[in-house]
Order: sequence, then structure tokens, then C-alpha cells
Amino acid sequence: MKKDARTAEKFMLFAGVLTVTVLAAILFFRYLLLPLLPFFLALLLASFVSGLTKRMKRRGRISEKMLRIFLLLFFTLFFFFLCWLCIRKIGNELYRFVADEEGILEKANKLYDSAYGFLGSHFPKLAMRIDKSALFARFENLLSEMSLKASGYLAKAALNLPGVLLFVLVTFLSAYYMAVDRESLVKGFKTLLPARHRVRILKLIYALRMGFRGYLRAGGWMLLVTFLEVFAGLCLLGFGFPLLWSLFIAAVDFLPVLGTGTVLVPMAVLFFVGGNIPKGIGLLVLWGITALVRQILEPKILGKSLGIPPLCTLAASYLGLKLFGVLGLIFMPVFVSVGTGVVKELQKSAVSGEENTDFRNKNEKFDENT
Repeated sequence: MKKDARTAEKFMLFAGVLTVTVLAAILFFRYLLLPLLPFFLALLLASFVSGLTKRMKRRGRISEKMLRIFLLLFFTLFFFFLCWLCIRKIGNELYRFVADEEGILEKANKLYDSAYGFLGSHFPKLAMRIDKSALFARFENLLSEMSLKASGYLAKAALNLPGVLLFVLVTFLSAYYMAVDRESLVKGFKTLLPARHRVRILKLIYALRMGFRGYLRAGGWMLLVTFLEVFAGLCLLGFGFPLLWSLFIAAVDFLPVLGTGTVLVPMAVLFFVGGNIPKGIGLLVLWGITALVRQILEPKILGKSLGIPPLCTLAASYLGLKLFGVLGLIFMPVFVSVGTGVVKELQKSAVSGEENTDFRNKNEKFDENT
């Protein structure tokens, strides 16, 4: 009877957390993601600065509040410096792409001649059906549309600059207040919680916080490693616009289920068909290196962060894409991962029966790191 009761309790707990997670995901993606994004980023930055402050304070005698202000100013200036470098580099590459339309057409013509020669020697009937003039007319129209869109994106980015600056200003001001007044904010938040359920709510918040922080840390590291690998590889292979390609491939690799091979393998096939064997082999080698590094690092970085099998990741990504679009594709696995972590945390307390006494250490960690 006790086992049946525990099984029923676990099932009800899982069903309840799953329902709350789905409803929270729908509410979050529909209405709250963009308005709350600066405060969410500010909370992450303030938590990082608070943790770094405690480590540095052990080795010095500087005031903790002054150290937090100094670190926030440093990261703010560093952020703007990185943004300036990235905008300058991406802007230059976009300008070169828009201005070099004739050069791109010339390269496409050479690639077409190589591919046509390959098809003519191996598949002559297929080669006879290809109309070069019609194909290049379509390609030229596509290239013109891409150039116009790139120019439009640059103009739109310039128009949206005040909104972006306001977003960044709100983020860093919020991070400043969260870091400087952390103790009073945590105490004020605790007083708002009902006394009967305070421990359970803090336990839930702790589980959510650990899940989000683990996923963001793991995803950020994997994104950075992939970007650096692809950027270095494309520079060594002599590719044009390496920064744009690296950002695009790293973004594709960051999406659940997809990987660098989604972009690198078709590119390698095109170079093989076009007769540029060295670049095709180089792209395949780059794909193999990124896949090998991911296989080595992913279990160490992501293993403790996600804690969900690949099938659940695939299902969550597909449902998120169908329900919420691209944002759902990216963030739905995060919600599933966090929901799984919450269920595990609550199951521990339900099975052990030590909810009120065993959480003191975690409650202290919550106070220290929030």
C-alpha cells in the first residue's frame, strides 16, 4: 500500500509540474519573453557579479559594494567594446557582400562550369537538360533580393538603434540595482511568500534557477567553442566572410537536434561537384573536428545541465517549433529540462520526508547566490 501511495504521489507530482510547466511556457512565450528579457539578463549578470565578488573579496580588503560596482562597470564597458567590434566587422562584411555582386556572379559562373563539366562527363543526359541562362537569371534575381534585404536590415538596425540602446540601458541599470541591493531584495522577496509554503517555494525557485543557469552556461560554452572552431577553420581555408559564416553555423549548431554538418556537408558537396576538392575535404575535416570536440565536451558540459534523453529533446523542439516558432524551437527544451529538474528535486523531498530540515543548506545557497 505504501508503494502504491508513493507511486500515485509521484505520478500526481509529475503531472502537476508538467501542467504548470506547459502553461508557464505558453504564457512566457506569448506575452512575457520580450518585456522581461532585460530583467532576466540583468538577474544573470547580477548573480555572476555577486559570485565573482565573493571569490575576490576573500583575497582583498575592498568593500563588497564597491567591488560589485567596479565589476559591473568593467563588464558594461567590455560589453560595449565587444559590440562595437562585432558591429564594425559584420557591417564591413555585409557591405562587401552587397558591393561585390559582380564578383559573386563570376565565382558562381566558374562553379557552374566546373559542375557542368562534372555532370557532362558522368551524367550527359542530365547535363543537356540544364538551361544555363535561365539558371543564372534566377540566381542573379536571388542575389539582388539578398542584397536588397541586407541593405534593408542595415537600415532597420539603424532605425531600431534607440530601442536597442534603451534595452541595454535598462538591463545594466537593473543589474546594478540587483547587485548593489541584493540582500534587501532577497529579504523583501521572502517576506512576500506565505510562511506555510516558504520552504517549498524557495526549493522550487532554487531548482528553476539551477536548471536555467546550467543550461545557459552549457549552451554558451558550446556556442563559443563551435564559433571559434568554425571561424579558425574557415580562415585557414581562405573563405570569404568568415565571421558571418561562423555566426550562422554556430547559431544552427546551437539549435536542438541540428549540428554543424547541416551547413558544412552541403557546402563540401558543392565544392566537390565544382571540382574544388581541397576545400571540400577541408570542410569535411572541419565538420569532423567540430563533431569530435562536441562528442568529447558535450557529456561533460551538458550532461549535468539538461538531464533529458535525446528523444525528449527532439519532441520538445518539434512541439516548440509548431506552437511558438523559432523561439519555441530554442527554448522549449530548456523548459522541459528545468521541469525535469524540478520534478527530481520535489521527488527527493517527497520520498525522504525531510523537506523542512534537509533544505536548509540549499536555502543558504539560495541566499548567497541569488
